[in-house]
Amino acid sequence: MLESIKKFIERLKLNPRIHIFDEASTKQAIVLPLLGILGWCTYDVDEVVPEYQVESRRVDYALRLNNTSEFFIEVKNTGEELDKYEEQLLDYSFRQGVQLGALTNGITWWFYLPTKKGSWKTRKFYTIDFLKQEIDDVSNKFIDLLSKDNVKTGQALTTAETIYNSRLKEKTLKDTIPEAWNTIVSEPDMLLVDLIAETTERLCGFKPEIDEVKTFMRSINTPSPVPSVPPREKVNKGIPKGHQILPLGKIQDILKLIDLPVYFPYKGKVHEALMPKQEVIKAPKVIYEGKEYSLSAAAVVVIQKYNPGRRTSDGWKVWRYKEQKTGELIPIDELRK
Repeated sequence: MLESIKKFIERLKLNPRIHIFDEASTKQAIVLPLLGILGWCTYDVDEVVPEYQVESRRVDYALRLNNTSEFFIEVKNTGEELDKYEEQLLDYSFRQGVQLGALTNGITWWFYLPTKKGSWKTRKFYTIDFLKQEIDDVSNKFIDLLSKDNVKTGQALTTAETIYNSRLKEKTLKDTIPEAWNTIVSEPDMLLVDLIAETTERLCGFKPEIDEVKTFMRSINTPSPVPSVPPREKVNKGIPKGHQILPLGKIQDILKLIDLPVYFPYKGKVHEALMPKQEVIKAPKVIYEGKEYSLSAAAVVVIQKYNPGRRTSDGWKVWRYKEQKTGELIPIDELRK
């Protein structure tokens, strides 16, 4: 199954017409073949039900097992923005008590837990994008969340819940840690006050009054604690000589301002492409020979000039940027590290 999905996605990525599919073509060329690979009987209209009736409206596909709707899929054309259709899909699913749903334009897939509490957007727990994400990751996640076997056994729902809870925990901590810090500095704990007073005395020989320490702490306006700096030898480990260590946000800011030439040395020739201004860490695009590709797709185009049978390549590792000081070609993957 895994290899079949990977080959299917590779073919889609090389299809020049994929961006102009209408809704019917998206269903026929992408959604139904993918469901077939994932084990669903697409020719059985009792299992993969098209235009499934939900009160006075219809959802594009209901995946049903034992006369029960397990998964709703709403499909749009490949050029359609999905945001405005979230409420439509989730309302259908919620009314029917369907616990898993997906909204897709064929290329991008948004996965939902429709019966969760909160806004529609908070119920989206995962996104798959054929053109921006690595094929291995995409293929495995489709199997985890949408294969018939995993939906049937409940493993798909378990995986979805795990991803959802992980993101919910991450968001809760992100929101709460600054609040905890602000509480500490606005209402100082006496143990912390005593510790600061004693440390001050050790450093300068004078011990401050308790009120002086409390006043200082209340004046601190840092929204969250400054993270500790790792030991120098650990920070520098694996960093090429002559490179400067920059925060990820700084790298992003720089790459939003420049068009970055990138290079792929292959078969004795250095192939050049251009990475337009963008957030490279997320999902970069490159322009090669006048056409826009993902990193991996552009690498495949180069490789197939010499080896037509080759279908996959890790674009993050083969495309390189030039280090300004040394002229060394560094894999773009290093920017993510």
